[in-house]
Amino acid sequence: MSEVINVGLENALTHENPRVRLVARAGASKWAQEFQKWIESEIVRGTDPASLLIGVIDIQIMTHSSLAANFVKPAAFRDLAEGYKAMIDERWISHAEQSQQMMMERRR
Repeated sequence: MSEVINVGLENALTHENPRVRLVARAGASKWAQEFQKWIESEIVRGTDPASLLIGVIDIQIMTHSSLAANFVKPAAFRDLAEGYKAMIDERWISHAEQSQQMMMERRR
């Protein structure tokens, strides 16, 4: 998502990198809006933030591994899981910091 933020949605939708285009389409879709509404409804329901964050991690892992079960052979599961972990290590903190900075700027 950070590439989408860096180049802007319009440019990301036509970006040369297919992953950037995919993330841009997800961000522009109703799916992203519906997910945001669901998160907000969980907060209103009183779900504590720690449980919400852990639950979303679980949802993401189950979704990703279910997709993997459809697209790759079981022999590749471990390598794909290692790639998933490496991507978290590479991108999670920098994206969280970038997102927090954007939220702070919007509040000004």
